[in-house]
Amino acid sequence: MTREEVAIICKAMSDSNRLRIIEMLTQGEKCGCNLLEELQVTQPTLSHHMKVLSDCGLVSSYKDGKWQHYSINCEKFKEYKDYIAAVPKASFPDGIYYDTMNIELEADGLDIFFTTDGSKPTKESTKYEGPISLNEGETTIRAVSVSPGGVLSDEAIFRYEISYLEPEMPEVSPSSGQYPGELEIVVQVPDGCTVLYTLDGSLPTLDSPVYTKPVRIQSSTVFTAVSVSMSDHMSDSVVRNYTILPAESD
Repeated sequence: MTREEVAIICKAMSDSNRLRIIEMLTQGEKCGCNLLEELQVTQPTLSHHMKVLSDCGLVSSYKDGKWQHYSINCEKFKEYKDYIAAVPKASFPDGIYYDTMNIELEADGLDIFFTTDGSKPTKESTKYEGPISLNEGETTIRAVSVSPGGVLSDEAIFRYEISYLEPEMPEVSPSSGQYPGELEIVVQVPDGCTVLYTLDGSLPTLDSPVYTKPVRIQSSTVFTAVSVSMSDHMSDSVVRNYTILPAESD
């Protein structure tokens, strides 16, 4: 299909009544009498619309008795679809987000090419193969798709800003102090976080134990805990000094 043919088809479908006719014909063959009834137009008006659609090849027709019967020319529609490339869409709208994101692109199954350095995308740009990971800072994704006929779509531009929020500090109870016998340490984990802890006074790392249930201690301990977000950002630490006194004898 040539650019000239595409232009003629676009012009043919620029009328709302003709678009409605196309929608009706996608449901199956229609008699002219049915189209007249649905559209509430005169016979000459319908004839004009059908001539435009037939001349550009979108609609086929045959006469049965006094009425013309119309149907979609599926082959011509496929040629048109193969020429026109869908504009890429992103899984999240532009905006400010507060954690690491993975952006997925889609364009009706067509190949997509994109850039993140501000340059205009072409068929030589990075081919989209899977989710694009965004970390802290500003990122602009510029993307185009390519039709089966090799035509580039209009460009899609998506702007994101990732601004990490400091995780809330975990709440640890009981408070530091002296306790007889053994002690159970309970941690309240902030939403969307995990809590890591140590029992020797050192600062927790990503390799430290994950808090999943109350921790029981039977000797003096320095308990240190931090909250960790999904992006592995740590809160300030919470430190508790527990002195375990010998249990009183009866």
